[in-house]
Amino acid sequence: AKVTSAFGDFKVKGNVFAWDFNFFRDNVAAMTISKKILRIADSYAVDVAQGENDAFMLALAVIVDAVYQRKR
Repeated sequence: AKVTSAFGDFKVKGNVFAWDFNFFRDNVAAMTISKKILRIADSYAVDVAQGENDAFMLALAVIVDAVYQRKR
């Protein structure tokens, strides 16, 4: 998938279960999202590359989860 924004264009790659996602800009990792399954609730580890807009990248992480949850 591709995300086009004012902060640049990102290529998004995820695994089959949609629990891990990688965002790339110009073939360089910009963010990694890893879903952790817990008994009570899901949680995520989000690693934003230095120099990226943290707030924007976290918003993308929320959007990815919302899109994935809607498909379930």
